[in-house]
Amino acid sequence: MLLPLRASVLRPGQPLHAARWPGDADAEHYVAEAPSGDEIVGVASVFSAPLGADGPNGQLRGMAVDPAARGAGVGLALLRAVEAAHPEGLWCNARVSALGFYESAGWRVISEGV
Repeated sequence: MLLPLRASVLRPGQPLHAARWPGDADAEHYVAEAPSGDEIVGVASVFSAPLGADGPNGQLRGMAVDPAARGAGVGLALLRAVEAAHPEGLWCNARVSALGFYESAGWRVISEGV
């Protein structure tokens, strides 16, 4: 259910299976539905992946919002729901194009590259 949106936003022009990642079966998945309830407009997944010995254990991956729903608070609401479920903290590898979104939500850069 989340793969079509994840693929269209994060892997445009690639086959659906390109948006399936190792560990998907064991990850926690979150979705945001349109007010009508008939379509998914946001997705995010949390994988168990420790960030060093003292860092958080949950890696946020595959966060995507339907372009038609952007600017309506869907991404922030989804992020806040994921954060609430993981009070111990999360980390992610953000795309440069999404960096401003995460920073405005209170996340910070701890390293660059890769």
